[in-house]
Amino acid sequence: MTVAQLAYATPPVLAAFLAGLLVGLAYFALLRRSVRLLVRPESIGSAVVLTLGRIAGVGGFLVVMARLGALPLVVSFIGFLAARTMTVQRARRAG
Repeated sequence: MTVAQLAYATPPVLAAFLAGLLVGLAYFALLRRSVRLLVRPESIGSAVVLTLGRIAGVGGFLVVMARLGALPLVVSFIGFLAARTMTVQRARRAG
């Protein structure tokens, strides 16, 4: 890959990473909310709807990234995993 090709490819790759990171942060924030709803018996229906929406949202995002190509899909998934790592570290620090 030449320097010109790399310069051309960098912005879309960075955008895919940031999109994956943002989707991942939203996903794990909604996961936390789902868990809080699940521990209250009166809100199980809300937790189920939120869980299905969360999974459908990430599935739809990954389908869009896959249609853009293998590189955007992999890079956005790396961003998603970075969000997971950040969320786990934050939860460990919180105790």
